[in-house]
Amino acid sequence: MTQDRIDFEKDILGLSLALLDKFKDDLIGSGITRRRTKLKRNQTGTKYLSEIQIELWDEYDLVGIEEYFVWEGEKPSSTKEDLKEWIEEFLRDLIEERKKIK
Repeated sequence: MTQDRIDFEKDILGLSLALLDKFKDDLIGSGITRRRTKLKRNQTGTKYLSEIQIELWDEYDLVGIEEYFVWEGEKPSSTKEDLKEWIEEFLRDLIEERKKIK
């Protein structure tokens, strides 16, 4: 595993956790809690893939699992800016949907 890949994955995991923290009050206000955010790695032969998985719950019910590819093969799947935008959009949309339901 290259240091570039390790650093990029670590940065994206940190970014994901920071965004979840940024939206924490709105998520809690919508009845949503984060149970697990993890980096998943998969090596099949020479093919490598990593992704961030975010699990969100409402008490005992799974509200959603969102996954973002981080690294595919020999390069990042996207830029940090794009991943940040996707995660923020997912969280905003989820919060808005929950507000409509409650």
